[in-house]
Amino acid sequence: MIMKIAIIGGSGFLGSSIIRREKDNHNITCFSRKRNTDIDKIGIDWKMADIRNRDTLTSLKDFDVVINLVGLIKKSDETHREVNITGMKNIIDSVDRNVKIVYLSAMNAEECKTEYYRTKHEAEKMVMQRGNYLILRPSPIYGNKDYFTQTLLKLSNQNIPFLPKTEHLYPIYIADFVTIFNRLLPEQGIFEISGTDEITLAQMVNIIRKMKEKREVKEMSRAFFYPLLPVLSAMGIITLEQFKMLSLDFSKGRDIWKKYSIIPKSFNEVVPALSSMQNTT
Repeated sequence: MIMKIAIIGGSGFLGSSIIRREKDNHNITCFSRKRNTDIDKIGIDWKMADIRNRDTLTSLKDFDVVINLVGLIKKSDETHREVNITGMKNIIDSVDRNVKIVYLSAMNAEECKTEYYRTKHEAEKMVMQRGNYLILRPSPIYGNKDYFTQTLLKLSNQNIPFLPKTEHLYPIYIADFVTIFNRLLPEQGIFEISGTDEITLAQMVNIIRKMKEKREVKEMSRAFFYPLLPVLSAMGIITLEQFKMLSLDFSKGRDIWKKYSIIPKSFNEVVPALSSMQNTT
């Protein structure tokens, strides 16, 4: 069935990828603060919207499905509370009950160990109380020129001998995520999605460093890094919130691929093809 779908945050890395996947299946409109010329080229309607401002969301009532992909990776002039909680309240207040809300949350949001997770979980509870929803909790998603990949590239280029020991991150390649997203779109409820690579942050960085013929970094205990966090944060390498996230379990959604008969790509398989890596010196 062809649906009218509003994708809020559709100009970003994840949103634009979903739009390209779904544009031939549904009638899609992209809502964002900034226009994406690449999206314009494929004939997708665009509306300016800021989820912190309910007045910019009035037309959402005309859609069958509203997909909220907006989220702050790191703080700027905005706060996680403004984006995740105020933003979700404004979306809920702007649509009728028959409009399905799809929310991109985060794996481990229910742990509430950081402000990002706490506000994501609060937004989840608002959506659940309202009803008619699909909540997705993915492990880290990576692809061409996204924030996570750029962080890996930055770490691979830094002259640092050590990285903190992390749990396995089970990253998801963007093409695989949009495939599972397409399968899950008709569903209701909460779905956790993990990649299938049992791999740590240092191991991911070392795969890239090996391709660049650079010396491997070693894993050190997390306690060793706590005094260094202010410096690492100032260098744009890792924040305290991100540091806390890396200690959590990202394996919870590994079985979903079998359920939907999808074979996801491995990190080793994908990384050489990422143009962002090739363009980074």
